[in-house]
Amino acid sequence: MPFTLSYHDFMGAQAKVAVITRTRDRPLLLSRAIRSVVRQSFADWEMIIVNDGGERGAVRRAVDEHRTESRDRIRIVHNEVPRGRGFSCNAGIRNTQSDYIVVHDDDDTWEPDFLARCVSALESATNDERIKGVVSQEMQIEEYITGNEVIATMKKRYDPALEGLVPYSQMLMHNLYQPIAFLYSRSVHESIGYYDDTLRAAEDWEFNIRFLRRYDILALPEILANYHIRPQTSDGPYGNSVVMEKELHKKSSIGVSNELLRDDLDAGRFGVGAMMGLLKGLRCLEKRIDQLALRVDALSKRERGS
Repeated sequence: MPFTLSYHDFMGAQAKVAVITRTRDRPLLLSRAIRSVVRQSFADWEMIIVNDGGERGAVRRAVDEHRTESRDRIRIVHNEVPRGRGFSCNAGIRNTQSDYIVVHDDDDTWEPDFLARCVSALESATNDERIKGVVSQEMQIEEYITGNEVIATMKKRYDPALEGLVPYSQMLMHNLYQPIAFLYSRSVHESIGYYDDTLRAAEDWEFNIRFLRRYDILALPEILANYHIRPQTSDGPYGNSVVMEKELHKKSSIGVSNELLRDDLDAGRFGVGAMMGLLKGLRCLEKRIDQLALRVDALSKRERGS
């Protein structure tokens, strides 16, 4: 059996929003993530914590710490052994029946009105059948851990260019947002499937590409989500995979691009993979032109000075 489910005395009607949290042996951050959820102004949610092969007691204690605030709206899924990010996402989603889904990783946080604003925006867009998701602006927070304390060192806006509808062409070049900022309709899984659990990284980017192939995502102007990163932590359970496994992320992203291009070549079409290759080629050419312009400018200044 791949996982076991603990209902943690959960009773009551099905929630409108399912919050999926993946974790493994990071109780300090998990407790902060739970606090981020239970303090939402929107109350119609349930939280599914997928413990990806980590120590069970620590997860249980983090949940019990917030049991009064959560009013038993938290459930735990235990993977018997580590199965990865995509598998854990799918395990959490398949154990819910909510209208909406959002992936809240254990080291990220929300502002109190994230769910309220995103649910309201998505439900207000029902006249446009293409819009099936909402993404908020993000704050990227650099931090480090000392003892049982998390210290923030720097904050900056993650992607200031994201507004209106999320552009499909830009998503083909790189992932435009983190899972913490994205709420979407469960119904999309019926047509585009689930997260690719064969990928060791970049599973959220690959899912976003498939999502935008069929549907639109509305970008809200407010900063409602916080993406936390610990660049000084290079090992151990509290590190970020984008820091500790940089080469794996790069390899997985290239693998996603290559597979899409192969599909196009096999089908004899100019599709998503071919478009992705063209856009990335143009981006490389743009960078080379910029570098050449800087060299020309430097030479011109040198000649004027001589």
